[in-house]
Parts: sequence; C-alpha cells; structure tokens
Amino acid sequence: MPENRMATFLITNNLYSSNYSYCSKLVFQAYYYGTGSANVVYHISNGVILSPYTLVSDGSNKVFVPKYGLHISHSY
Repeated sequence: MPENRMATFLITNNLYSSNYSYCSKLVFQAYYYGTGSANVVYHISNGVILSPYTLVSDGSNKVFVPKYGLHISHSY
C-alpha cells in the first residue's frame, strides 16, 4: 500500500480512476476493490456521478447487490 497517498478531490464521472476522488466515490471504490471475490457492488459504466443518497438501498438501488446494500439507520 502506498504511503502518504493524498487524494485530489474533484467530482468527475470516472468511477474507477484514482486521480480524482469525492466522498461517495471513495465509498464505492472501497466496496468495489476491497471485497476480494465477493460481488458486493455492480460494475457501473463510467459517466456516472454517485451522490451519497445513490449509495443507499431503497429498492431501486443499482449500486449494491441487494443483500449488501447500505441503509439509513437514522434520520433527523
């Protein structure tokens, strides 16, 4: 693992690039690259910008495989 890796934050539509990142893209990449052989998230074509609520499983979610989806635990 590279040391002192600093992410440059910029919202782009390339989900698989590590050149630029934003918070919900980092969450997606953590599940996409960090789960080994488990199919936790679907492969999404580039050209998509993921908003935070796109990651939440609400029945229409196309990011996470259903049994691994993220859910809102509390709202104010």
